[in-house]
Amino acid sequence: MRTIPENNSTTTGGVSSQYYVYDQSDAILDFYDSDGPSNLGGTGASSVLWNRYLWNITQATDQLLAQEYLPSTAGGGAGGEGGAPELWWTLPDRLGSIREYQRADNGVTYIYYYDSYGKKTQSLIVHSGATFYAGDFSGYIIIIESGATLYLGSGTVLSIGGAGTLNIGCPAVNREFRYLFTCQEYDSIAALYYYDARW
Repeated sequence: MRTIPENNSTTTGGVSSQYYVYDQSDAILDFYDSDGPSNLGGTGASSVLWNRYLWNITQATDQLLAQEYLPSTAGGGAGGEGGAPELWWTLPDRLGSIREYQRADNGVTYIYYYDSYGKKTQSLIVHSGATFYAGDFSGYIIIIESGATLYLGSGTVLSIGGAGTLNIGCPAVNREFRYLFTCQEYDSIAALYYYDARW
């Protein structure tokens, strides 16, 4: 196992860090550290577990089965979310690209479309009866089914449809789905996929 830090500038001028624990080439744990690289390795009091990943280790190729998002440990649970852990199942295509992240309670679905080079377009569907708190949704196509409620943080969406309830300007934490095109790790800061040995 190995731990790799990634430092990011924050909107307040400080630095935050994410630490990834890998088993071979697959990330299995993702820690968030709000005070930056001062505690290398995610060992400081502010380092918290953010995501856990479940991989199919019986295949030679990368296949992510599920991702567990832990908002209560990463300062999440904003708005009325409550900070409860969320289990997200994946639906890959024949290339191994993740086409959908489906919340385990079937209330919310993220859908991804890719061009030949992995550039993505994304949609969000909030299913009937579900309540969902989201962060920045710039560039998303959003569908809110009847009886569903969506609380958005910020961003300019491509289009919104459906008969559900939408509230904008609510505090919420962004979920990060890092494994997308051909199930490779997407770095949102570099806007590139990491293919184990090259970008």
